Amino acid sequence: GMQVLVDALVDLADRLGVTLERNTPVDGLHANGRSVHLHTNGERRTADCVVANASPAHVEKTLLPPEQRDHDDEYWDDRTYGPSAYLLYLGVDGDVDPLRHHSLVLPVDWDPHFAHIFDDPGWPTDPAYYVHVPSRTDPSYAPEGQHSVFILVPIAPGLRDGPARRAWMRERVLDDLAQHAGVDLRGRIEVEHEACVSDFATHFGQPKGNALGLAHTLWQTGPLRPAHRADAAPGLYYVGADTQPGVGLPMCLISGRQAAQAVVADAA
Repeated sequence: GMQVLVDALVDLADRLGVTLERNTPVDGLHANGRSVHLHTNGERRTADCVVANASPAHVEKTLLPPEQRDHDDEYWDDRTYGPSAYLLYLGVDGDVDPLRHHSLVLPVDWDPHFAHIFDDPGWPTDPAYYVHVPSRTDPSYAPEGQHSVFILVPIAPGLRDGPARRAWMRERVLDDLAQHAGVDLRGRIEVEHEACVSDFATHFGQPKGNALGLAHTLWQTGPLRPAHRADAAPGLYYVGADTQPGVGLPMCLISGRQAAQAVVADAA
């Protein structure tokens, strides 16, 4: 799976002598023309340059001083963001037939759900969703006699997702899975975690809690997406789904190469 790519990049970084610091939040950035200062856990640290994988909207609105932002808050508030998601991560005892490694469960009429994502934001009452069971292909994903199950329900960004709403969505999905996919997971869930709109906003700084970055609208596609160089904060670069060339694993890898090329070119 995709974790293999992450592990390979970590291994490469280790072999190149890179120090990886995890769980170290950055709460401020400031460029002084020759270097970039980072504020982490109350400590100021200086780097020749910074490559930010966070959303440029988050960096500009919450980390940079106003005079070093390329856009104001109104600009970012007017952008169109991709969908968010309600996610379930389950460890299930017993069989999960007829689910396969990848499954899509769609209502007979899925138009109302997609209208609630793009046209009239709201929670779907008859959801369309994706189910991933990696233990179908790789038994190491779960103990013998059990399965690892991931469920993704696409929803509109910006929705309120308090405990009551999450519980309601959970029951809708599990009920629907039993009724229309022929597998009842209720009563045999051994491990359970969830994520939703507020998690994407809190943990990843995603505007409106979106899960996919800037949407690929006509004026937010390819070269019209945020560039890798920050104009008003020399030494700051952007990388990832919100930047050029766009959303998706191959696009993000290309973005990483382009950002690295920009850093090298500017340092020459």
